[in-house]
Amino acid sequence: MFNAETAHVEDAMHAVVDAVTSCRFEVTDPASEEAVLMKILQVLLACMKSRASRVLSNQHVCNIVNTCFRVVHQAGTKGELLQRISRHTMHELVRCIFSHLSEISKSTGKISPNIEMTGVDKDQAFGVKLMENGNESYGSIATSIDETVVRLETPNGVRIMVEPYGIPCMVEIFHFLCSLLNIVDQIGFTPRSSPMALEEDVPLFALGMINSAVELGGSSIRKHPKLLALIQDELFRNLMQFGLSMSPLILSTVCSIVLNLYYHLRTELKLQLEAFFSCVILRLAQGKYGANYHQQEVAMEALGLLQTENFHGRDVCKSGL
Repeated sequence: MFNAETAHVEDAMHAVVDAVTSCRFEVTDPASEEAVLMKILQVLLACMKSRASRVLSNQHVCNIVNTCFRVVHQAGTKGELLQRISRHTMHELVRCIFSHLSEISKSTGKISPNIEMTGVDKDQAFGVKLMENGNESYGSIATSIDETVVRLETPNGVRIMVEPYGIPCMVEIFHFLCSLLNIVDQIGFTPRSSPMALEEDVPLFALGMINSAVELGGSSIRKHPKLLALIQDELFRNLMQFGLSMSPLILSTVCSIVLNLYYHLRTELKLQLEAFFSCVILRLAQGKYGANYHQQEVAMEALGLLQTENFHGRDVCKSGL
């Protein structure tokens, strides 16, 4: 209905996000509560996919991600539909945010004002047009996940928070996604509250979003030192750890992230990539240290992809990886 040029669009977008991320509602029955939570997810994703999203601040984008993650957390004790929709919305948010990395000016860290941002795609937008049910619940969305929220910590504090969103919020969101890999026992997911096993559930959720961020950010990541530093240090520490997981699903997702990093950032990640292929992939492929058949299969597949023309992997293997 409006874009970045619409009169007073900034006030309108800020008011919508502030209202939705801080709303409270009375619980009347579980079905109505889930309907309201789905509507919240739908509105927040629509805000981020709107052409007017460029007027949102770093803090607003962080608040949107926080709110959606809290719904993911709450959904663990509710119906499977809400679980799937909330996770899908989180994934779409990450995709939407990092798809604009290439549009961000290296000097200002903000989305260039002369670039037309993509509007809501009717086929991809969160299209759950469920219940027009007005029943509400009193359980605020802002339930307690104290240590797993996106916190905007910058030397310039308030000024950075209110500026149009760009690198500052992307750095914090990416750091948040990496931190999810370290706090499986702290965020309230339990085997009883999720159909998947605990040891696979949270890592797969976080790794999937990280993979999308890397894939969409691509070679533009190298232009932003703070984002690149997160990948070189914190992300690769986690990839080395989860690369030795007994779960073929986790190992496969880790390998997908590493291959994407190799494709886009191999010059900046030479040491990290060498360590990963030497200490994880080659060991698993050779069946060392108790690697099972499924781990070997995933490792061999990763080596095969590395050898393809798309990944230009011959130079890596010749170097002793």
